[in-house]
Order: sequence, then structure tokens, then C-alpha cells
Amino acid sequence: MTTTNNYIDEEELIRAEIDARAQANKERNRKLAVAKAVPFIAKWEGFREKKYLDQAGIWTIGYGFTDKAILAKYENTPMTKEEGMELIKLHVDKLSKQIELLVERTLNSNQLAALYSLAYNIGIGRFSTSTLLKVLNKKPHSPEVDKQFRVWRYVSGMVSSGLVNRRNDEVKLYHSTEELNNA
Repeated sequence: MTTTNNYIDEEELIRAEIDARAQANKERNRKLAVAKAVPFIAKWEGFREKKYLDQAGIWTIGYGFTDKAILAKYENTPMTKEEGMELIKLHVDKLSKQIELLVERTLNSNQLAALYSLAYNIGIGRFSTSTLLKVLNKKPHSPEVDKQFRVWRYVSGMVSSGLVNRRNDEVKLYHSTEELNNA
């Protein structure tokens, strides 16, 4: 009987070790994806030190920030690029954790970085109810994934060439097998 208990205990320990390693790998992958997504998003958002009205008529500052608290903080003083980069890192890290709860498939860091970019641009609410997420959770390598990325190309009902280009770049990143130094 002791032999059986020892065998079960050993099996449970092995399973626990495998689970711990899988979780650690998942967290490493998420952090790598965040590190890739931040410069990728910064490139597409561009930086403005003072608030401005974006294409949709929404007050924005820095790297596409529309949060009222951030806008209020920089009402009378410009945002520095360093402050903008810190904010974008925090925002993408938060987004990555939200997306981790929504995505049911194992994705590589490039695929995750592409999703973080899209969600940063359209918002986590829209991302969480998107057909893209539904397709991704069923068939992450389906051509339909590309199509669903490209659905998000409109500003105020009009096709935006900037968003068309960004979505194409996100699709390219999603399918990339290369490690990116400068996204």
C-alpha cells in the first residue's frame, strides 16, 4: 500500500512540476509578446506630446491615449516620450493579461503581439466580442483570421488607409516566425 501511495505522490509531483513549467513558459511568452508589441504599437500610433483630436474626433495624447485621467494630467503640460513609453508598456501589459483570459489557444509571441496591437487600437471591449476572437479560438491558423483582422479598418464609417496598412502589418506579424528585434 505504501508503494502505491508513493507512486501516486510521485505522479502528482510530476504533474505539478509539468503544470508549473507550462505556466512559467506561458508567462515568458506573454512578456516576450508585450516586449514585441510595445514598439510595434508605438510605431503605428505615433507620438504627440499635446492632446489633439484624432480621425474619429476623439481627444488623444501620446501614443493614442484617450483615457480622461491621462488627458487631464497633461492638460497644461506636454507628455514626454519617456512618459508615453511607460504608459504604453503599462497599458499593453494590462491588455495582455485580459487577452490571456479570452484566448483559448496557445499562440506564439508574434501572434500575441499582433493581437495586443489590434486590441490596443480597437479596445478590449470590441476585441472581446469580435468575430476574430471566435475564429481564433476555433482555428488559429485559418485564413479567416487574416480576414477578421482586416475588418477593423474603418474610422467613422470610412476606410482608413492607415488602418488598412496597420492591419496588413498585424497580419504579417501574426504569421511571422521570425524573432523581432524591432517590430
